[in-house]
Formats: sequence, structure tokens, C-alpha cells
Amino acid sequence: MTEFRVAIEKLAFGGSGIGRINGKVCFVPFSCPGDELLVAITAEKRSYLTAGIVEIITPSPDRVIPPCPLFGSCGGCAWQHIAYHAQLASKRQILAETLWRGARVQEEQISEVLPAPGQYGYRSRVQFKVFAAGDRLRIGFFRQGTHFVEDAPEGCPVALPVINQGIQRLRDVLSRLGEPRAIPQINIDCGDHGAVAIINYTGNDPDGTARFLKEHFTSLAPLNGLYMQTGRKSALRKVCGDDLLVYAMPAGAAESPPIQLAFRPGGFSQVTYPRIGTCWTRSGVWRVLTAARGCWTCIAAMAIFHCPLQGRWLLLPESKNSRGQLPLRSTIAAKMGLAMPIILLRMQPAESVVWPIMGGTTMSSYWTRPVAGQRRH
Repeated sequence: MTEFRVAIEKLAFGGSGIGRINGKVCFVPFSCPGDELLVAITAEKRSYLTAGIVEIITPSPDRVIPPCPLFGSCGGCAWQHIAYHAQLASKRQILAETLWRGARVQEEQISEVLPAPGQYGYRSRVQFKVFAAGDRLRIGFFRQGTHFVEDAPEGCPVALPVINQGIQRLRDVLSRLGEPRAIPQINIDCGDHGAVAIINYTGNDPDGTARFLKEHFTSLAPLNGLYMQTGRKSALRKVCGDDLLVYAMPAGAAESPPIQLAFRPGGFSQVTYPRIGTCWTRSGVWRVLTAARGCWTCIAAMAIFHCPLQGRWLLLPESKNSRGQLPLRSTIAAKMGLAMPIILLRMQPAESVVWPIMGGTTMSSYWTRPVAGQRRH
């Protein structure tokens, strides 16, 4: 195996570090800007290489010890080995390069990144994989690039504490279930008060399993809702507990009370809503610069900005027309690297767009529901 010495210059979108070998770009997972490494090539393409770390010759001053014992094997996180200030600088650099390539936005037009209040313990939705091996139950996450379940007995440090407490209780209860192999996955969603678990079930006795779970529900606190899914999301079955999860977001105006957002278990919500509230409070709006019209407020996903918007412009998802074509606004979005097409919507002062999110509701159908005073341009 041929080995090369490489210096890592920066981080790429997706998490790998970037270096050069004989002038060719080389992506190295789990590297850090400033590292000097000995690497082995794992794949060679026409325009780039990928490589794995053989030895860290000189570690970067920004390299830190990851707090999670599964880091590097779990397929979840990619940057726990990098100091947080360096992560923020790299994220801003990646965004700046993307906006320059797609819309020729100058880097000086991009503000500094708002740091999160805490680096861990913030994620409000987690999907755990489950595998029963003999009398041992593994509940955790897929190993990097495989379907092997890495057991996470302490939970996930990125998740809210209530999620880790809930999965610990479920681990104890499910270990007494007669057919643990019939449960491949557990989803836990949180609101401001409590959490709901969705048990994916593939066995032949859903009624018996539902009775078993209901009998043990009182031992599953802090979980305050329990559901079973036996097929598609439309087949979601309530076992017991709450029907809705609710969390508060700050309103657009300082004098307005917080807005309560609700979604049903199995529906879509933001995985980082505590941080979104902080961003809204500190920045007022999130902006994106387009090549066509300058600075607009950007709404890129459900349930972030269901707030009074004080007459600001929004960018919202837009579907194709009857001929399958996207209009100019969507073309601009595509060139900017946005994940979905957009439309422009102007909200009147003090309007509030709040609906309970139904399981399986799509973004397009969600935003096409009528709102008093809504105008499209």
C-alpha cells in the first residue's frame, strides 16, 4: 500500500479535510486543518483522491479529544475532533465558497457565524437503530458505511438529555420483550415538555406488543407518549400518551408573546429548535444574497419561522409547474446550491403562520394552505 505525507489545508462540505498529493486534491476523513499526516489512498478518481489516516505526524493545534466514545465508528458526527472555534470558521468558509460559486456573493457580505450556546445536548429528534444478538440488545447507530449497529449504552452526547433518559428506559423494557428482533428502529421526538417514542415493529403480534408496551409505560418516564409503526407512516398506531409535541419560538416583535408550534409524532420538525430560537432572537432574520435581487430573508425549512414576520420577504418551497419546469426564482436557488425550489411570499405585520403538522404532510402541501392576508408575488 502506497503511503503519502500530506498537510491538511481546510475542511470540505461533508466533513473531510483537504490536502494535496502531487498537486491533486485529496479528501481525508477525520483530519483537521493544520494536521500533517501519513495517509494511504483508498480511492482515486479523475479529479481527486480519498485517503485514510495511517499516522498523525504532527497534530493541528485545533485537534481535540472527541467526547463521544463512538466517534470515528458511528456514522453520525464528523467534526468532534476539531475545536469548536475552528468548526465555526470552516462552516463560514464553506458557505462563502458555495455562495461565490453559485451566485458571486462576496465573502465580506457574509456575517460571522453565531456560536451555539452549547456544543452538545441540543438535538431534539434522534433515530436509534436496534439489533438483538442473542440475549444482548444493541441500541445505537450504524457504523460508518455499514449496517452494523454500534451500541450506545450511554445514549448520544449530541441529543437532549431527555432523549438519552428515554432510550435507557426503553432499553430496559425491550430487553424483556419476547421478540426483540422485531424492532429494528426507535425514533424519539422532543418538545419543550416531554418526549414521544415511535417503535418500529416488524413482527407478527402487533396487538400483543402494544399491550406489553402499554403495561410498562409508567416505567418509561420521561417519555410521555408511545407509538408503534408497522409499515408506512400512515400506519402509525398510538399505544398511549400524548398526541402532540409542542415547543415555543420567539415572536418577530419584542412585545409579542412566544408562539407555540405543535407537531404530531411522526411528523416533521426541526432537530435543533432550541438553537433556532437563539438564532432568531440574536439575528432577527436569516438572510441569503441572491444574484438577482440583493438581500432577502430566507425560509428554508418547516417550523423555523412560523412567527410574525413584520412585512419581510420570505423564500419558501415552490413546486414545478404543469410542464415540469421551474421558474426563474427556482433557477436562481439551484445555482445557489439550495436544496429545494423557492417562491416569494410577503407576510403582513403581526401575521402568524401556525398549524399542527400532520404525520406525512409534505412541505409543498403544508405551505399551500390559505392564510388570511397572504400574497404571492
